[in-house]
Amino acid sequence: MSDLLLVEEVFLLAHDEESGKQSAAVSMPGVLSGALLLDLALRELITVDEKKDVTTTGAVPDHPLLQEAIDVIVAEEKVRSVRQWLYQLASKMNPLLEKVGRSLVERGILGEQRAKFLGLFPTTRWPELDPAPEQQLRARLQQVLLQQVEPTDPDVALVALLEGLHLPATFVDKADRSHARKTATELTRMAERGEVISKTIGETLRGTQAAILGAVAASTAAAVATSAN
Repeated sequence: MSDLLLVEEVFLLAHDEESGKQSAAVSMPGVLSGALLLDLALRELITVDEKKDVTTTGAVPDHPLLQEAIDVIVAEEKVRSVRQWLYQLASKMNPLLEKVGRSLVERGILGEQRAKFLGLFPTTRWPELDPAPEQQLRARLQQVLLQQVEPTDPDVALVALLEGLHLPATFVDKADRSHARKTATELTRMAERGEVISKTIGETLRGTQAAILGAVAASTAAAVATSAN
């Protein structure tokens, strides 16, 4: 979709240009780490076997975030599954959100402003300095969701990841949302079955989707419980 990493694209799409803050969705377990695992799969830096276990291929990463992720996986003596790595990467690369934000700062797309809420709690804002990359990303998403272009593997991976957060329809006009939802659902199903992308990407996507759905369900249950009290 662009020369950005998938994890950077997710960060940008969940970014509020006016406030410089991130949507709560991007902080859910499995979202950024899932996008990062998909980046590794898209670049053939990892493979996933029939047991859904992850192994590295020995290929050399071309980005510091990917290198750090590979280093974490290589350093782990125990073989882990996609789902286990979703949480391990989030933990061992903590704070992952800030690292992705700084990657975009280094590209000149975002700025970084640190402050303290109530003078006590550290907060970080990421004001947008260059709107072009996000505008191009959103335009491409619209074309994919409205079936105006043939989607690439990164396109499919991004749409499927966003589908887990129920976000694809928000990138098109209201009149086109039904069409966009249908396209996103179909692309996601085909991706999970390995029909439009490689087996490794499909397996990584399935594990990521499961983690995100679990996080969404837990968040919804917590909200319902809070409102009932």
